[in-house]
Amino acid sequence: MSELVLAIYEVGQSFFRGWGVEKDKKMAVSYFQLAAKLGDPDAQQDLAFCLANGKGCKKDKREAAKWYRAAVAQGVSDIGLAWIYKEKYQ
Repeated sequence: MSELVLAIYEVGQSFFRGWGVEKDKKMAVSYFQLAAKLGDPDAQQDLAFCLANGKGCKKDKREAAKWYRAAVAQGVSDIGLAWIYKEKYQ
């Protein structure tokens, strides 16, 4: 199953960056969401970035913090992400 999750994440990257397809950040976010829900830490981190910055979706820092924390729980670095632990983002 990990290969499928990776493929879903990579399709999201393709839409986000315009690799082989027209750039579509909303579509990228939908693929990142699916892969993030399936447990991919890179997708969780990229979904959090999109949510924190309003890239392809409405800005939602509380939801972004949730996904950043999920990625950190799997070993992704939290350097520069101290804000995700603030009570208002819990």
